[in-house]
Amino acid sequence: MSKRTSPIVMRGCEYKALRGVNAVNILHGVNVTSKSVQATLDASSSSSIIDGDTEPYSSENLSQLPGGWKPLTSPCLVYKFNFCQSEVLDQDHQTDSVLSLPIICSGRPDAIISWFELHLDEESSLSSSPASGSCWEQAVYPLCAEQFQDKNRTVLEVTQEDMVDIVCRCHPTWMSFRVKDIKSKGQEYSTSLSKPKTTEHEDLKSKYRVTEADSRMERSLNVASNKLAILNDGKYLNHLRESMQSLTCIATQGDKSVEEKLSVKVSNPNSKVTVLDLSGMGISFFALKSMDILKNQLVGIISQSDGEDLVEEIFKSREEDLQYFKRCTLESTEISTLEDVSIIIADPVETGGILKANALEDIYIYGTRSSHGSVFTIPGCLKVHAVCVESEELVRNTRVIGADPTLGVNVEKINKFKTYTQLDVFLPTLPHRALSDPFTTFSIDINQLVKCKNPMEVFIQDRELTLEATDSGRIGAIVYWFEMKTSSGVCLNTLDEDNHWMQAAFVIDKKVLVQPGDKIQVTAHFRNNSLSFVVRKYS
Repeated sequence: MSKRTSPIVMRGCEYKALRGVNAVNILHGVNVTSKSVQATLDASSSSSIIDGDTEPYSSENLSQLPGGWKPLTSPCLVYKFNFCQSEVLDQDHQTDSVLSLPIICSGRPDAIISWFELHLDEESSLSSSPASGSCWEQAVYPLCAEQFQDKNRTVLEVTQEDMVDIVCRCHPTWMSFRVKDIKSKGQEYSTSLSKPKTTEHEDLKSKYRVTEADSRMERSLNVASNKLAILNDGKYLNHLRESMQSLTCIATQGDKSVEEKLSVKVSNPNSKVTVLDLSGMGISFFALKSMDILKNQLVGIISQSDGEDLVEEIFKSREEDLQYFKRCTLESTEISTLEDVSIIIADPVETGGILKANALEDIYIYGTRSSHGSVFTIPGCLKVHAVCVESEELVRNTRVIGADPTLGVNVEKINKFKTYTQLDVFLPTLPHRALSDPFTTFSIDINQLVKCKNPMEVFIQDRELTLEATDSGRIGAIVYWFEMKTSSGVCLNTLDEDNHWMQAAFVIDKKVLVQPGDKIQVTAHFRNNSLSFVVRKYS
């Protein structure tokens, strides 16, 4: 930087606080915390399943975090840089520094949160803190048991007046934080929770990957955070197991009670069940391994290859099961083998709340190839529920509003080039106002879809609904979610807060002004496995 150059940002400060963040929303995307899944993997397994992302942190809008959060320490200044001093840019900041902070509230620290304060001049500043209401999210550094040296410690617990030592490191391209020590009141020293890192590479790698120096595990299996969230959804996996149990009974024994419940009849029960797993991660293997059917009959699984590593991990310690079990990848499967498929299992909804690309189309294509008279699907029925909302935050995140934010420069014309926008949201924490009662847009019987001889677009047609406005405001978006019914009769609702799903928001182009009692026409479109909506008010 030239000595005559004056940067806009004069000083940059980073603040950090140890936060007790709801583990369901933070830790479930970092490693496997579900006890039922850990049991399925078998305690004798020497591997840990953890997030495969390369960054040592994620980001969250803490003001909208489901389940809430609470601070366990007061915020403190970590780094302060004066960009008016050119030597700051050349200085090496990679030396570890240790901060000792008092615990102000008892609890379980799940993550370290950091944010920035930018001083534009002596009077003006910007902050990305949780309370600032800015467009920035906060950096979240999860604390995982694999980082701790104490083999008996699976979670951290702190009490008021404890002291926590946090190691901070500033790299040219990233920052990292980890807990080093926890000292109880009256205790001068405590056992280190994490061994010192010797290099920058080891320090970064240890954040999300288990190393020999850091862990009691021998190796790690890297899995994407959205798949980890599914593995930690015990409710979802349990319903999946129940559905697999019901459908295998139908396919092998002709269970009359289940046949009546599903209004189907299997004429020739088989001793072999062939399952097509379209989940993309082999979640059917968890259900099969927790059932006794592997000891009674031959089960064939056809799965997508991107879940192979996880499948290998599930079955590597169960050699005795392999004699009852035959599996192959979808890519290497012959068409004649697909004709034997009797059960199709899918995971049609993304963790972010939208319909997975080609999810229903794949079920339709592979289901119609089966020679079985009755191909059963999991889920068996998919409903789409929605609500009209007013939310300035959704609109603000999808288009330019006015010229004031852009200092008088009119750039609103770029909005005409905006494509259909769908955002992932947590409806219970999203700042919004509902302007209609919830309504159902689609109800798709997937078990009937695989029997349909017409194109899928004929089976799933557009729908027009007439609604009544329940409040005054401007409809700016349609928030929708899914209800999945399994063969066991249990419904999974992606709006529930105790599962791994978010909801999806479709932001409409022009707001619709309504008053209580106004009639609203909503047209729901299903095109290319995606949903879109048009909202009009009756004149």
